[in-house]
Amino acid sequence: MSEKKRGRIILTSRGLTGRSGFEMIKGALKRDNLPAKKIALIYEPYFSIEEKLKICCRMLGFLEKNIYLCGPSFEPEKLLEMDYIYVTEGNTFEVLNRMRRHALCDYVKEAVLGGAVYIGASAGAIIAGNEITPALSMDLNFVQMKEEEMKGLGLFDGVVFPHTEPEKRKECAEAFGEKAKCWKEIISVDNEEIIIME
Repeated sequence: MSEKKRGRIILTSRGLTGRSGFEMIKGALKRDNLPAKKIALIYEPYFSIEEKLKICCRMLGFLEKNIYLCGPSFEPEKLLEMDYIYVTEGNTFEVLNRMRRHALCDYVKEAVLGGAVYIGASAGAIIAGNEITPALSMDLNFVQMKEEEMKGLGLFDGVVFPHTEPEKRKECAEAFGEKAKCWKEIISVDNEEIIIME
């Protein structure tokens, strides 16, 4: 039996529930056999976007029975059965904090390293990297996350600046001074762009 390789990582600044984000993600998945695949949706419940996310997934081609909402009753180990994992936009610190509270992080990483496709929108894109420090330039740290707690999933060796044009990437990184010198790769994703890491 052949060993699975890490799944694709799809990074965007726009999420599934917005028209441009939906179209970009749809384009990235157009060759995939979505009716036969399972997707888990990690989102912030207070935005009340559960039904909209499910509708968007059905419009992409997923079957209702294969769409899983990672709500309070979701069993984290089920992530290992998923073909796709979507991590929402929102406040990066709050999204990551919720993922940790519900013990999702290790399972997400294991699933992606085992072949699942990771789709990160804005906050979800930042969380995919080694650390979420870039979020300090765009989100308020409502959960008072300490510097040593700002580790991301580490799906690749670098950090992500969503909503940032490529020509502004260096300027954004320089704002973090010495800290930025430790970042092996700095990825910027502007609002009309999608990055696919094979």
